[in-house]
Parts: sequence; structure tokens; C-alpha cells
Amino acid sequence: MKKFIISFAALAIISLCVYNASNAAVFDDKGKITAEASETKYVSPDTATISFSVETSDKNSQKAVDLNNQKMATIVEAVKKQLAQNESVKTSSYNLHPRYEYNNITKKDVLTGYSVTNSITVTLKDTKKTAKIIDIATQSGATSVSGLSFTIQNTDNVCRELTTKATQKAKKEAETVLAALGKTIDTVVSVSYNCNNQFHHSPRMYMAMDSAMNAKSAAGATIEEGENKVTAYVTIVFTIK
Repeated sequence: MKKFIISFAALAIISLCVYNASNAAVFDDKGKITAEASETKYVSPDTATISFSVETSDKNSQKAVDLNNQKMATIVEAVKKQLAQNESVKTSSYNLHPRYEYNNITKKDVLTGYSVTNSITVTLKDTKKTAKIIDIATQSGATSVSGLSFTIQNTDNVCRELTTKATQKAKKEAETVLAALGKTIDTVVSVSYNCNNQFHHSPRMYMAMDSAMNAKSAAGATIEEGENKVTAYVTIVFTIK
């Protein structure tokens, strides 16, 4: 998107044309033109993060904790075997809470046991093995998979490239408009810019389950990584001669 605001102190007739109920030309000694431009590029992600959880229950709280620890240790051990040096697995949440059931006879909630939910987050630099890690974790005992995301950790090079192109585009458009009016760019008054990235296509995960829909017997997962949209925006104010 490009927007141009042109003002000339010497051309009074133009001021009559551009002034209306919603716009007003602002004049100064030299006149200025503001040019805005943007450049976008879709980039493949370089990092994947996934969360796995294990939920266990028992009438005894310690037994529920011990059972959960055993299952999570099995998952972590299996996942770590697939990780490179720059990849990681860490605990993201841990919750122990009592379970109650309502007794219709006593009209009171009765403690029936305890549930433990333990979650880990796996960070991968090789996004191509995301599906493999999911298969391994679920087959090792993970009861749920969540928080799958793909991101770009370093966009410096892409942002430099896009900012340069956007700057050149803004300057060229300003020169084109001024040339049609018999004017040229004099000096740069100010430059502002920013660059950001956002996920464009949501990652989708397909997991083949058995007839009982048990995550532990997942036959395989298919992952679509999608792309990240990186956009640079530039606004330049020039004086005119």
C-alpha cells in the first residue's frame, strides 16, 4: 500500500483543489512529500515447538504422582534420543489436584482420588522431524499433544532485504509523482520503518488413531508446516525542490 501527501507553498491553485471537508493541505516554506511502501516475503519456519502431556489418576496422591513420573520419564528418554544439541525438552507445567464425586445420598462431594497432569515442551530446529517426535511421544505414553507452532527465530537478514526494497520503492514512487509535477526530491526529512513476521498458514496435524481413539496407539502424524509472513514497512518524508 502506498500513500502520498503532497504540499506546495508556491502553488496556491493546488491548495484550492485539495482542500475539502475531510482533507486539508498543510504548507511550509519548501513543501514536503511523504511516501510509504511495504515489502512482503513468505519464509519457511526454522523452529517448531510442541507440548506433550501425561495425566494419571489414583486414590492415593503419591501413587498418582509416582505413576505420572514413570510415564513422563519414559517419554522424555525416548524424545531426547531424537534431539540434536541445539534442541531441547523442558517441563512447562505440573498440576496435582483432588477429584470429587457428588454423593446423592449424603448430598456432599466425596473425595475419590487424585489426578496429576505433567506437561513438557519440545523445541526443534529440524522442523522436518516434528511428525516423528509426535509419533514417538504418543507411542511412549503421552495422553495429549498441544501447542504445535512453527516460528522464525531470526529474521534479521530477511528484514534487511525487505526494508531495503521498501525504501527503494518509496523513493521511486515519490520521484515518479514529483516528476509529473516538474519537481524533484531535495532532502530526506525523516525515515521510519519496522519489520514483523506472523504465521500465515496455520499448522495442521493429522493423527491416525486406532478404533478406540487412544493416543498411545497413534499410527502416525502428518504435519503441514505452513509459512511465516515477514513484512517491512517504510515511511519517508522528503523536502521538494
